[in-house]
Amino acid sequence: MAKQKVLLVENDRLLSKAINICLIKKGYEVEVFQNGEQAVKYLEQVKPDTIVVDLERLGCDVGFLAEPLEKLGWTKRVPLILLSGLETELGKVTESRHWAHIQKPFDMGELVQTIERSLKKPKLSSTL
Repeated sequence: MAKQKVLLVENDRLLSKAINICLIKKGYEVEVFQNGEQAVKYLEQVKPDTIVVDLERLGCDVGFLAEPLEKLGWTKRVPLILLSGLETELGKVTESRHWAHIQKPFDMGELVQTIERSLKKPKLSSTL
């Protein structure tokens, strides 16, 4: 059975490395990108099983992923998990089409559990 693919968009190198190590230990294949442009190029080539994006660090709107996901028909089939620590990001979170939102700082176990739940039931739903 192939490993499930997680696309992680996080420009904090230490945090992305910690998440990557944790998810690899849990048996996931992880692709880490430091910016949204790289992630979009990846999406043109490979369909991940779930996507984790840190809005705060990227300083961008989650919409940068909306167009490619919509174009590929993956909007409702590929869960999008948003990480955010700033209240100013909450507007972007509530307006986006995402599967879950995790408020920073977060426990790594919480992230893993959210990813696991998203992979079991990859449907568009309200925030957790």
